[in-house]
Amino acid sequence: MLRGTTRPTLIALSAILTLLLAACSGSSPTGVHEPLPEGWTRVQVREGYVGRDFANPLAGFEIDLPPGWRAGEGWPGQDGPGGWIAAVAPPAPENVPMLRFTIGREPSHFPESENSVIKVAGALATIHLAPTEDGLGPNVGIYYEHIPGGPEGMDTPSLDIAGDNRGFDDQVLLTRVLTSIWYAEIDALPPLPALGPPAGDDWVRTPAREGLATFTLLLPPGWGMESRQGIDSLVGVIEGPGTTLHYDFGAYGSAPYDHLSRVREHRDGPGHETWEESAGDVRLLIARPASRESHPDSITGIFAHFAPAGGSSLHISGSGFNGDQQDIVLAILRSVALEAE
Repeated sequence: MLRGTTRPTLIALSAILTLLLAACSGSSPTGVHEPLPEGWTRVQVREGYVGRDFANPLAGFEIDLPPGWRAGEGWPGQDGPGGWIAAVAPPAPENVPMLRFTIGREPSHFPESENSVIKVAGALATIHLAPTEDGLGPNVGIYYEHIPGGPEGMDTPSLDIAGDNRGFDDQVLLTRVLTSIWYAEIDALPPLPALGPPAGDDWVRTPAREGLATFTLLLPPGWGMESRQGIDSLVGVIEGPGTTLHYDFGAYGSAPYDHLSRVREHRDGPGHETWEESAGDVRLLIARPASRESHPDSITGIFAHFAPAGGSSLHISGSGFNGDQQDIVLAILRSVALEAE
């Protein structure tokens, strides 16, 4: 099972790794995936909607997941395309067991005494299963020097997967997931959508809050921003004729991968387009409806990541806009900039 209070003992971990080494030693570096266990799903985690600015924008992998598990791309790390792997949610939805991955980065820092070097389909990997005593930092994960299963002669990128151990008490199941990785490129990056007109000459750059290090936007005549009472972040509204956007700026905003997944998997409203843009130190993840017709469940918005501001992020979005409103909102959102103190 996934949840519980019992920590794996060193003896149990040793037994797991013994079984793992026996299973991996017979794998072929140029072979095919192991057969899927009954009920499991083989998932391609990269779609190419984010991470297009890195050295390996097509690089990706497949992973085998038990029933109820999910995986997908998400906000890129500093070094390469990234994403998430989520296990079955326990009763409290905010405590979904979660691992994060980044393609092309250095390994996460685990205590060396708790690591084991193995071979998976001929590729060297360092797996970490024992939880650290202080409870800080990543507790479980795996690092591949090169993602296994690439074409012969190809130097595939590295892959780092890490997370805390909450909800991952079944070490055998977790090991089976972490060692099912197989290189799988996407065919091509999705095309960037055609955009409406840019900001007008009479638009005014407006700060979210005067006198504080925050963000600014170019706003058309008749538009304004108003801050509201937040808990641990700067929140407020951006309003124009018949249009309202809500923003949340800080280090503890909603996770971008949640936003991307929620938009792309929206089943009730219209389809959405999502793409990534970079402007200096600001990286934008943008979403808009595929249709220009107004729909109450359509979403137009951005996630912005500000590297100079200690990794702070900004979420701005609104819903129900028609095509003309979408054009104005996107021109506003794409003008975002960091305002220094």
